[in-house]
Amino acid sequence: MNNCRLDDGDLAEFQAHPLDLRGLRAPDAARTLYEFLQQHFEPSDECSLWSPVEAKSRGYSPCWRVSWEAGPVEWGVLLTLGESMWLQKLELGYDHRPEVLLQSGKGWYTEPHFRFDIGFVED
Repeated sequence: MNNCRLDDGDLAEFQAHPLDLRGLRAPDAARTLYEFLQQHFEPSDECSLWSPVEAKSRGYSPCWRVSWEAGPVEWGVLLTLGESMWLQKLELGYDHRPEVLLQSGKGWYTEPHFRFDIGFVED
């Protein structure tokens, strides 16, 4: 992870006031998550936002997808399960206080493909 500026105060603030994507449509939720990661953790080109067409051309299911291979360990799986994306990296306890609320929204749900990405699957 390059340029990550996370400290205990930042983590507490994110968890006290998580980014809530559940009221957005799938493309907007994916874009908002991507922008959140770029703004707060500065992953630059290590983090990608893929349209369904781009995802399919890369061998993934055709859905909106955010991929951050250099992010915290298993961040995609953890957020999808409703946990902190920093659970493994910072050795946090399971307390169900994610930084981003995205388990399901208006006509979509999330699922990881690998442990470093999140797909926003429209149902």
